[in-house]
Amino acid sequence: MSWHMTTASTWPPWSLRRRTCPPSVWATPGAYGRGNWCWPWGIPWGVPGAVTAGAVIEIGPYTLEKSPWEREWIVAGLRLRPGHSGGPMMDVEGRLVGINTMITGPEVAATVPVHVVKTFLHDKLETEKANLVA
Repeated sequence: MSWHMTTASTWPPWSLRRRTCPPSVWATPGAYGRGNWCWPWGIPWGVPGAVTAGAVIEIGPYTLEKSPWEREWIVAGLRLRPGHSGGPMMDVEGRLVGINTMITGPEVAATVPVHVVKTFLHDKLETEKANLVA
C-alpha cells in the first residue's frame, strides 16, 4: 500500500487517496544522511509547486531548540517558508524522505522522517478501526 499527492493543495495525509505505486517511492532509514541533498516542496505564500534545496545537517532523535517534542527529526540547511509545512521532502533519487514540519532557525528546517509518518498513520488507522468496532 502506498499513497500519492492528489494535488498541491491536498497534501495533508487526511486528503490522500490510495493508489498503487512502486515501493521505491519511500526512502528507508539509512538511505540518506548528513550531507545528502534534499528538496522540500510546498505552496509557500500560495505559490503551487515551489521547491527549495539544501543539505541534511542531522538525522536522529533529539530535542530541537524551542521544541517541546523529543522525537526523530531530519534537520536540513535550507529555507522553508510558510506554506512548505505539510509538503513532501524528496531526496536526489526522488524518494519521499519526510514531511516538512517547521523552521527552526535562519535557513534551518525540521522534517518528520517518512518512517515516523508511516508508523503514526498506521497506528492512527488501527485506532480508528478499533473505535468503529467498539
